[in-house]
Amino acid sequence: MRKRCAPRVAIVVALYAVASAQTPSPSQSAPGVSPPPAASPSPSPAATPNALASPTLTPPPILVTPATALVPVGSSLDLTVGSAISPLSATIGDPNVANVAVDQAAQRVTVIGKAPGVTVVTITDARGLHRDVPVRVAYYAGTIPDHLSLSLTGDPASAEFVREQVAQAIRAAAQLRPGGQIVVSSDDVPVRRALAQDDVASFDVPALIQGNNLIEVDRSAHVDVQNVAVPRISPDSLMVSDYPERLVEDGTLFTADLRSEQPSRFLYFHYNPRGQPDRRIVLRADNPSREPSIVQFISGRGGPSSNEMEVGHTATKRFLINVVQNQGRLLTLPAGSTTTVVTQELPAGTIACNLLQLRVLSGASVHLTLVAQNADEKPDAVVAGSELLEGSHPHARGIYPIAEFHF
Repeated sequence: MRKRCAPRVAIVVALYAVASAQTPSPSQSAPGVSPPPAASPSPSPAATPNALASPTLTPPPILVTPATALVPVGSSLDLTVGSAISPLSATIGDPNVANVAVDQAAQRVTVIGKAPGVTVVTITDARGLHRDVPVRVAYYAGTIPDHLSLSLTGDPASAEFVREQVAQAIRAAAQLRPGGQIVVSSDDVPVRRALAQDDVASFDVPALIQGNNLIEVDRSAHVDVQNVAVPRISPDSLMVSDYPERLVEDGTLFTADLRSEQPSRFLYFHYNPRGQPDRRIVLRADNPSREPSIVQFISGRGGPSSNEMEVGHTATKRFLINVVQNQGRLLTLPAGSTTTVVTQELPAGTIACNLLQLRVLSGASVHLTLVAQNADEKPDAVVAGSELLEGSHPHARGIYPIAEFHF
């Protein structure tokens, strides 16, 4: 049995060897049969575009503080530059409005205002980046006085009277640009009690000056107030300026001397018709002597208002209250000077009235002049000509005696 099986096993082994020798290798292909596609090799990291490339970085923009520039004419403003690479350059859009200067070490650009207007400053750094800064150059709306000294009279001077006089004094002392308006309220004057004779007070009062195309001025004025004890008076004459009652031009309304030995009252009443330019009533005192004069005046103004009866009633009421308490102002008129005693606005279509009591406490006589001027002019503007204005309807103008009476 074993001998018969051995040849058969040998034959099977031989046939398997032949079959294995005839099987094609993977690199060979049978006739008419396409070889299978070769597998694509896995891409290497370096072969994949942008696979590990760094993202594109945006350079930081130039920063400027402040972002916009408001520069007074004749002054300068510094712009601080940040996130920039030196050297810096700066150009101005309109050299007629402003100039610029660059401080490389401090990375600072200075803008110098030359004339009112708007322009742009362009700041560029070493990277070629730039930043535009809007610039506006303008005048200050005016100036507010740092310090005021105010001499009042009153037995006593009420808190309301002190507040009103302080607010009026700040308005009168402020210097305004054309188009500028001052805002100062008597409510902001920190006086809440009457000021007795020979008493003093000091405080700060906030004020604001503003106007279109002007730089706002916001600050406080320091005010010293003194209540000076002076005797009461009984004037024996009344100066009246009620002609022309309707104003159709600017000019001198009234003029007279206020003598040191002759105290007087002064009444003016004038109407600025509709269609006329806005005006202002101004009372001035001239001291032609070589020594100063001290003048006390008590005032009760009414208006401006379109209501004739209201204007007269308000002026009379205020005057009577002030004259009974001897509440007034003391003005020192330097030698050879002109001082504005009263200014009162008179817009078109309104009436202005004032009743005053005046006397020279010390020094020589002074000359009083009442004028009507355009509201755009300064109160101390010189009046052309010395002729008194005339009107078509007769009204009172002159000096009249006052009968003595008691109340």
